[in-house]
Amino acid sequence: MNNLSLNSLYENFMKTDIYEKNNKYYLEMDLPGYDKNNIKINYHDSYLTVLASKNERNVDKYLQKEKTYGKTKRVFYIGDKNKKDIKALFSNGILFISFPKS
Repeated sequence: MNNLSLNSLYENFMKTDIYEKNNKYYLEMDLPGYDKNNIKINYHDSYLTVLASKNERNVDKYLQKEKTYGKTKRVFYIGDKNKKDIKALFSNGILFISFPKS
């Protein structure tokens, strides 16, 4: 399985809007229920990777289980950027990432 098919597999867990404004690109990624400390952002070789993890609760028995747990990731090709120009903020279950257009 290549990265492209992995990305499409995980898209449902990290819905992302991408837009441009004022000569910058913006990514707004839904991560409801995730803790800020369990979200990692990495930029390497023109690819921005977002990895998030959420642990399952320790319960005796589920009567109904619809939420997903574990690790999920998304990879975006953003081109050659200066790492210090990539900014991120996590607020109310939404991860905001911005970086200048080339």
